[in-house]
Amino acid sequence: MIDSLKDYLHDKPDNGLSTIKPRVLLTYLENTNQIDELVAMPFPPSILGSIPVFDALMLAGIVRVVKSKRVLEFGTFLGYSTRIILENSHDNCDIVTIDLPHGAEQGNLSLEVTESALHSNPSLNDDFLRQYQFINGPRFLNNLSDDQIKRLHLVKADSRKVDATELVEKAGGYFDLIFIDGGHDMETISSDTALAIQVASKNATIVWHDYGSTIHTSVTDFLMGMSASKRIIAIAGTLLAMCHLGLDPIRDARTKGDRTT
Repeated sequence: MIDSLKDYLHDKPDNGLSTIKPRVLLTYLENTNQIDELVAMPFPPSILGSIPVFDALMLAGIVRVVKSKRVLEFGTFLGYSTRIILENSHDNCDIVTIDLPHGAEQGNLSLEVTESALHSNPSLNDDFLRQYQFINGPRFLNNLSDDQIKRLHLVKADSRKVDATELVEKAGGYFDLIFIDGGHDMETISSDTALAIQVASKNATIVWHDYGSTIHTSVTDFLMGMSASKRIIAIAGTLLAMCHLGLDPIRDARTKGDRTT
């Protein structure tokens, strides 16, 4: 991944949880003369559950650092993070984003729910966001350029039932960057991560959102458990955590096939 990150981790254990400051990422962008480039970000939605602005900025930085040929996203929602990936990736980068079919989880939940209830009940929070998406759709994917439309592949399916081979075939190869921000229950997080590892290239970077969240605590619990055998790196001041497979010596889940492309 980035030299400054490798240097930071040089004397650290090969697994466990480490935290880096945002300036580690910013330093790399400075050293590669990218710090003066404009970052393309739409105004964020006001709805609770969307990725915060600073997290979005760091995600844009990660997209530029990784320089992916293929990106996989779990959780399209309103398409905000999808649009950030589109706007900040190269013209030859394909993006596959997975979300439930429109209305698949439609319920009778009223959108007039108190914010305190949404902060205290993760299941209610997820149900609310599904209902909100049903009404509004991925509106940040409107008005895309012809080039962006060609590079974007929407997969409407339950991510827990998606076939890994079909994903790789759709993208034309294994994924360099994977962003996991779909269902927040332990079952879905575990399933999405397992699928991510299956379709990841040899040196892929996997990024999770909601690490450290006070609402969706299962993400933190999952990554804390995962850190017993993998190196997890959190970005301070954000809800982002990542695992760079090229820095990870434990490859027991990745024993089949050539993942270099």
